[in-house]
Amino acid sequence: MSTALDSAVLAMSEPMISHDVVAFHLLSELVSKEVSVVQSGQGADEVFAGYRWYPDLASVPREREPEQYAEVYFDRPHSDFARILQPHLLTGRDESGLFVREHMAAPGPRPRSTRR
Repeated sequence: MSTALDSAVLAMSEPMISHDVVAFHLLSELVSKEVSVVQSGQGADEVFAGYRWYPDLASVPREREPEQYAEVYFDRPHSDFARILQPHLLTGRDESGLFVREHMAAPGPRPRSTRR
């Protein structure tokens, strides 16, 4: 059985944490039945680099991107998280860190300064 949370997460192009992400996804599904385009303002900060941490992330060499991303977005290191959970809930590896490293290692667009 798929939930609204499942479909909202699957629709994301990057991990997002917000109190309204599922509600906005459900609203978008409903509105899309009647109209093709809606301007909401969602995503403007991302598109126009409106967050204070974007310059720090943009100035890091590619090999340090996953580490810097974790410093900015993760609220605690994996070791702290592992101490909070009961041992039977742990997989034995840092799943969040692994996800970020694999995602950032995937081929994709590069900043202009590194394009040939």
